[in-house]
Amino acid sequence: MKIKKTERNNNGTFKSGKKHHDAKGEKNSNWKGGKPHCIDCGVEIGYENTRCKSCSVKIQSHYINKHHKNLNKENNEPSNLLYLIFRDHCKLHRFAYNYLVKIGKINEYIKWFIEKYDIKCYTKEQYDKLNRLIEKGITNAK
Repeated sequence: MKIKKTERNNNGTFKSGKKHHDAKGEKNSNWKGGKPHCIDCGVEIGYENTRCKSCSVKIQSHYINKHHKNLNKENNEPSNLLYLIFRDHCKLHRFAYNYLVKIGKINEYIKWFIEKYDIKCYTKEQYDKLNRLIEKGITNAK
């Protein structure tokens, strides 16, 4: 005769002898593999992420951003675009960039900025190629 799991002894255990809450981790029928791990370094992370914070910053810093000089994202004329790595793109915005656009001094500023900080700008072809490589997981491509 089979014992049904719903039949319990007086002490709260199933008649098979196991307490319902004793099955922990991989032995529990609800086990789904534990918390996820970073796809790059293997550190345990939250359920909503695929990378830990440290790896995310490393990956993001390699991405090349397309920057619109006149702040109009609809204007994709080559003369209006700069291709910069993330870190340098952030620097650009920290130096009162919007003000310079308003007073019409942005081209002089960009020229000065690139020379002063030895900024590497990329062509559209380099931008496309490098971002494709990064998406495939090759982050140290030249």
